[in-house]
Formats: sequence, structure tokens, C-alpha cells
Amino acid sequence: RKLLIRTLEQLDLADAETFQLLEASLTYIWHLLSKVHLDQLGTTLSRAGKQWYQLQCLLGATQLEQSERTLSHGKIETQA
Repeated sequence: RKLLIRTLEQLDLADAETFQLLEASLTYIWHLLSKVHLDQLGTTLSRAGKQWYQLQCLLGATQLEQSERTLSHGKIETQA
């Protein structure tokens, strides 16, 4: 998790080309994160819990930026 966080922090995921190249991987990680229930880890998160939360924040911002970029280009995609 730590290495992944450091790597994602160094990438410009707001760049459309970079995001497109990593989209499949980011989507896979996002689906993994959806299975982590941070609210069940308690109020004092362990190091692992904090890292899961940090990944969720990084990818959540990425997903939001991509959605905004898609909408601003007039390409509304539906998810199955």
C-alpha cells in the first residue's frame, strides 16, 4: 500500500493521457477499495487502515476529476 501511495502521489492523474494509460489498473484498485470497510476499523485506524484511507482519498479525487473531465467534453458514459 505504501509503495502504491507514493507512486500515485508522483503521477499527474489529472493528465488525460496518463489517466487513460492507468485507467484499468486504477479501476481495479478502486474496486478493491470498495471492499475495505474503513468504518469498521474503528476510530483509531491502524497504519494499514490509514493507508487504505489514503488510497481511497487519492483514487476518489482521481475518479471525481475524470468524471468532471468526461462531462466537460460532452461524453457522458453510463456504468453497468
